Amino acid sequence: MATTTLAVTHGRRRGTTKDIHQEDISNGSETDARQVAIVTNNEWTRIKDSLTRKQQEEEKVRRERSERIRMHETSRNIVKHWENTIEGQRQKKLQSKRIREEKEEEEKKKVDVEEAKFQAQKRKEAIEHAKTLQYYQTDRVKGFHGALLLTEVLRERDAQVEYKKKKQESMKGRDVIYVEKAREDYEKGLLDDHEQAAKRVAANKTVADFQKQQITERRDAFDKLRHEDIQEGKTIQQDVSEFYKKRTELEEKKHQEKIELQQTLLKALDEKKEIEAMKKRDEEEQDEEIRLFVEAKKKMMRMRKEQERALFKQFQDYQGSMVGRLAKQMQTKVDDEDKRIAEVQGETETKKKLAMKAKEQQLAERQKAIHEHRAEMMAENRGKKKEEEERDIEMLKQRIELDMKFRRDMMEKEKKKRETARELSSFRFEQIEQRHSVEEQLRAERAEFDKKRAESLKTEEEQFKAYAAEVLQEAEKSNSCMKPLQAAVRAGAGGGRGPHFDGLQGLRPSFQAMDETGVQLPSYCQQRRRVQGRPSDQLGSTQKRMGFTW
Repeated sequence: MATTTLAVTHGRRRGTTKDIHQEDISNGSETDARQVAIVTNNEWTRIKDSLTRKQQEEEKVRRERSERIRMHETSRNIVKHWENTIEGQRQKKLQSKRIREEKEEEEKKKVDVEEAKFQAQKRKEAIEHAKTLQYYQTDRVKGFHGALLLTEVLRERDAQVEYKKKKQESMKGRDVIYVEKAREDYEKGLLDDHEQAAKRVAANKTVADFQKQQITERRDAFDKLRHEDIQEGKTIQQDVSEFYKKRTELEEKKHQEKIELQQTLLKALDEKKEIEAMKKRDEEEQDEEIRLFVEAKKKMMRMRKEQERALFKQFQDYQGSMVGRLAKQMQTKVDDEDKRIAEVQGETETKKKLAMKAKEQQLAERQKAIHEHRAEMMAENRGKKKEEEERDIEMLKQRIELDMKFRRDMMEKEKKKRETARELSSFRFEQIEQRHSVEEQLRAERAEFDKKRAESLKTEEEQFKAYAAEVLQEAEKSNSCMKPLQAAVRAGAGGGRGPHFDGLQGLRPSFQAMDETGVQLPSYCQQRRRVQGRPSDQLGSTQKRMGFTW
């Protein structure tokens, strides 16, 4: 077994190994040999395994898990194409279902496309039908249809007249045959009438007998019903009588109860009045007691005031006696003090002189202080005046600065006002230009609209001419009267009798005479007649009402 020499410091084991070479120790580091442990490879591996056991176990678990996942994926990849398993059958069914749904979706898309085409065709047909109906509602087409209707009416009238003529011609020479046949038919009809009359008489007799029997049965039934009605009426009358009787008894009972209730109420009102009277008497007695108490209280107050007055008078009398006694004592004291007063007067004169001298000296000092104070005040006033002048100068400067600032502000406001006016003027010019451009655009759009309208009218005129040409061709084949249709096919919409205007989009207006006739120009009224109301009130005619507008 190979040995490995390792220097382990601060280890658990101490000592030396069995095979120690001197040159390895001499060539090693300067480590104390007693602190070096020599371990074998197996022990070192065991130590490393004990230290890294957790990481190794985690790594092992991770490898096992990844191996299981790999094997599971491999199994799934192998099994997923098998058709004899449950999963394979389920996948096959799902694939079949998906294919079937895709085919159904394709079929539905085709059906939707066909339905969309069908609906688009229906919408197109509906739009064409609506356009046709709208085209038929125009005045010119309506007038043309009215003319066509008049043509058909005239053709039908001519056909009826021709048929009548042919019928009259064919009826000539057949009158004798028809008279003979009519006579035979008349005789045969008389015989048939007699037979029918006999049959009707027999039938009428049978019906009369049956009706008589019915009348008898109905009369009996009516008598029976009337008798039952009479009996029922008597029963109802008895019930009504009993009802009225009971109602009268009930009303009397209610009336008696009302009387009793009224008496009870009156009695209760009397008792209430007695109670109120008793309450009133009690209140009056209480008021009387209160009045007596108030009077007694007032009497006690008067007695108290009289007693206080007597005590005050007694006190004054006592005070007067004390004053008299004190006056006597003071008089005795004054007589003893006259001598002392004379002595005191001398001392007082001396004191007065000293006091006057001190007073004069004090007055001089006060005047001096007043002069000094006056000088100080004058100096202070001069300083204050100077300060006020300086303050006035400063305020004047401030006012000048404020005036200058106000002037600058006003000039700035004027400048802003001029700039605002200039901006407003430019804005108004821009508005005017915009308005001109909008008007130009509107005129261009109106001209474009007129152009498109003229093209549309031209197209409509061409369509109308094509439609009218077909109708005229069919009418000519049927040998109809062509005059109304030719009049309706004239160029220009409007249906008037005026000239055709190209500038008015090909219109043919009508002009009305503003006189009492009210006719349309250029026709003239051969006989003068007055039209009631406005001239336009009598423009209608029978042809207009019938739809003949040519």
